[in-house]
Amino acid sequence: MTLSQKSRSVSRKPHIVFLYYYFPPMGGGGVQRIVKWLKYLDYSRLDVSVITVKESHYYAVDPSLLQEIPDTVRIVRTDSFDPFRLAAWLKKRDTSPKNKELPRESSDWLRRLSAAVFIPDSRVGWFPFALMALWHLHREHPIDGVVASMPPYTAGLVGAAFHAWQRVP
Repeated sequence: MTLSQKSRSVSRKPHIVFLYYYFPPMGGGGVQRIVKWLKYLDYSRLDVSVITVKESHYYAVDPSLLQEIPDTVRIVRTDSFDPFRLAAWLKKRDTSPKNKELPRESSDWLRRLSAAVFIPDSRVGWFPFALMALWHLHREHPIDGVVASMPPYTAGLVGAAFHAWQRVP
């Protein structure tokens, strides 16, 4: 019996987990898409969770987007080994006037370096944290399906690894 069949046999709502790296309070176009997805889902028929990263360095921030997400959505925030977090932390420590503004990732030498070093993308440091968060969530609230939002492609790797490990679609 698959997990989906089990959920129907005990008459609980299917539990769907979304893997979103870019999630409020981060802002931007991709985050808007995610917020609208969550805002208009039918929660009378679904139990929904989101796995994302803890707040970190990001050039676009819009905390008001969190208010559009229904309270029924379970949000799990994880750590991540992220080169841009490290760069932002180092930049914060430098108190010279030229370093008051947070750098945009796409205009940085760090972007080129991380593209060469980190496969599939610079967010691959999120992989172990997101995978373990999925597993812990699955133990507490059995998961019936995982949806990965890309980019970053690391989210897709997390979903594929979880499927291979736990056989959850």
